[in-house]
Amino acid sequence: MSNKSHSSPVDESVRAAIKLFLAGRIDDSEKACRKILRTHPKHADGLHLLAGIRFQKGDAVQALKLMKRAIRQKPLAAPFHVNQGIMFESQGLYEAALQSYGEALRLDPHQVQTRVARGNVLKRLGHVAEALADYEQAVALAPDLGTAHNNKANALRLLGRLDEALAAYNRALELDPRSADFYNNRGNVLIDMRRTEDALHDYGRAIGLNPDHVEARNNRGKLLAQAGQVAAALGEFEHAIRLRPDYAIAHNNVGNALKDRGDFAGAARAYRTAFEIKPDFVDAHSNYLFCLNYDPAVTDKELADAHRNWGERFGHPRGAYAAWPNAPDPEKRLNVGLVSADLHKHPTAYFLEGVLAAANRESLRFVCYAYSPKEDVVTERLKTLSGGWRSALGMSDRELAEAIRADDIDILIDLSGHTRGNRLPCFALRPSPVQVTWLGACHTTGVPAMDYILLDPTYIPHGCEDWFTEEVMRLPDIRWIYAAPSYAPDVAAPPVLDRGTITFGSFNNLTKVNAEVIGLWSRVLAAVPDSRFYLSWRTLGDEAEGERWRALFEAEGVSRDRLAVTRGPAEHKDVLGDYAQIDIVLDPFPFSGCLSTCEALWMGVPIVALPRTRPSSRQTLGFLTAAGLTEWAADDPDDYVRIAADLASNPDRLAALRREQRARVAASPMCDQPRFAGHLEQALRRMWRRWCQQQGK
Repeated sequence: MSNKSHSSPVDESVRAAIKLFLAGRIDDSEKACRKILRTHPKHADGLHLLAGIRFQKGDAVQALKLMKRAIRQKPLAAPFHVNQGIMFESQGLYEAALQSYGEALRLDPHQVQTRVARGNVLKRLGHVAEALADYEQAVALAPDLGTAHNNKANALRLLGRLDEALAAYNRALELDPRSADFYNNRGNVLIDMRRTEDALHDYGRAIGLNPDHVEARNNRGKLLAQAGQVAAALGEFEHAIRLRPDYAIAHNNVGNALKDRGDFAGAARAYRTAFEIKPDFVDAHSNYLFCLNYDPAVTDKELADAHRNWGERFGHPRGAYAAWPNAPDPEKRLNVGLVSADLHKHPTAYFLEGVLAAANRESLRFVCYAYSPKEDVVTERLKTLSGGWRSALGMSDRELAEAIRADDIDILIDLSGHTRGNRLPCFALRPSPVQVTWLGACHTTGVPAMDYILLDPTYIPHGCEDWFTEEVMRLPDIRWIYAAPSYAPDVAAPPVLDRGTITFGSFNNLTKVNAEVIGLWSRVLAAVPDSRFYLSWRTLGDEAEGERWRALFEAEGVSRDRLAVTRGPAEHKDVLGDYAQIDIVLDPFPFSGCLSTCEALWMGVPIVALPRTRPSSRQTLGFLTAAGLTEWAADDPDDYVRIAADLASNPDRLAALRREQRARVAASPMCDQPRFAGHLEQALRRMWRRWCQQQGK
């Protein structure tokens, strides 16, 4: 006997209302449904249908009320729980959505799309490993469903399992070779694998299949920006924004591109737009703060206030820890956690490596929490030098905090500040009794739960400590330690001896080279007749970008024949060798050099700096002070020109510096790894003892 023979008139009326809904006659369907519920107010299917209608019309609050009533009448209907989950998810009620999807799967474990939906919510909440389990079940249930393989690949990528992710994306594309989404997503993992050209090809395929694919447009723009093709990158970002004006990620990337071009005001506007659209967009807020450090128009007070505002906004999460299981033993071997996205070929890793190599392992055990899919020879060396290694990929802030507590970390060190990939929201949860920021922070983090910032005697002037929400603890000599790579070439003679003319130069990130810097460098070139300038950075391989920089110098009176504009070599050894092209390095401001300063000094090249009160402007001063070369730190722009011209006037002195400077730097505190490691240990022990004393009160 058919089900139809048992249908009641009200059931038939509901079916008719459903047909109206499916035909797009939403208003008629709603009228029919409400008529049914007036006489049968507890009819589950009628309530379910009306909930769907109200949701379709944008009334999610009423839809959820109706859906809950429907579930009370028919609690074993899995589709009801699925749709309730969708409604919760639309309102940002992700935990509630998880419960609904979970109940639906308990009632019917074989729902593929519900597995995917729950996995998506888990991934959004940062529970990537759990999401992967759902995606793998979806693949098992529907092995020929491309979206299941694609979602599995997305989770694998977030967990840093790149080869497996690529294989899953390849399978998804075998099943659906016309999917722009799958090409875009495979491009993302290819970026993580440093296969840039292949990624660019995949983004192009995605755009070819769907010219209005906003994510592919945005991702292609990021690659173009990294290659220095800023105008083309901005075109892609703007295309994405035209398609989706509320696409916060694209606005953030516009900010990054404009910042790299030196348009700090434009970058700040783009970042503000991004976090106005998405107020919890923590990365955009951090990018905004980092951008302010480059901008000479921003005052010291404005800079400090902006960082404090970040802390007020994001530094007070619910559920922060107020007690820790760590034994308050002042002389115990300390477990020190290091959190960073830069534990690979990156300045942070280069500065860290020497510390780990020289550290007293009987007193300190360093555990690294790496938040990047990038791994290379530097990563492998750091793994060997550390006492523990944990990938934080795919971990939510809460999951990372729990892992840190489980590892009994006594002192947790942030190595990022507000740079890319930072985990400051995790520090805001205070998973460790003592928390410190070091290396990556060029200003305060603003995080109330960050106890200390490790600086040196020169990084901020005395009396300016109130810029920082952390307690300022100064190491005796310097806050960094430079370990020169074994492949660094021998020091070359200054090129003036062969050319007869002086070559100034800079290998700094061009974001640091603003209009004021170009103006002062041009004054130096005017003060030293026939001198040339050698400008090298990775983005200068793009002809349009190189031409733009030539025009900027030309506007200051520097003829093009006095400029060498180049992207420089790809290999780090050859970058170091390129210092043979330069007699004197000119440091930018208000964001001075850091690793590039160390490398110039190691290669025997003097460097002229202009430190100001802003912390980021005083990095080079720290190295010059440690090496006993403060005579190259200028008091003002006129002094900067004087120092540069004085150095240029004496080729014999430049030659002597090339012969003597490396040994001098090597013998200085900036390269004395055991000395630095001892000072760092003393600082950490002082912090720890203070905490132990507080526990006894």
